[in-house]
Amino acid sequence: MKLTGNMIKCLKFNQLVLALGVFVLSPAVLGESSWHSRYVGADWVWFEDYAFAYAEYTLYCQENCECEVGMGMKIFGKPRGEIRRFSGVEEIFVVGLGAVHVRKIAGPDKCIAAFTPGKASTFNYTIPCDGSIC
Repeated sequence: MKLTGNMIKCLKFNQLVLALGVFVLSPAVLGESSWHSRYVGADWVWFEDYAFAYAEYTLYCQENCECEVGMGMKIFGKPRGEIRRFSGVEEIFVVGLGAVHVRKIAGPDKCIAAFTPGKASTFNYTIPCDGSIC
């Protein structure tokens, strides 16, 4: 079978999509299970961006503090997805594209918060290529 110009373009496009997919993989997909910690105060602190069909994270807020976790896109200084209060350990479930942010809402000036990624599923989609758009 002889490869046509359009078939070669489609192959290059699919390689580009694959390369971009590998570039944006987070620790959740790579199976990394270590805890990542940050000091948090009254302002939102970025923890991780995500782009998944779904993903699970386990979060920790030090015992003498109360924290808020915000999920989704951060627009105008605030995460625009679900926002949840917690102290101690909290598990969250995220969908789609966004970021995990945490802030302290009660306790000392600075609190320690941490997260570890859990299970995740990437988007599985094959881009149709009939030769006219690739």
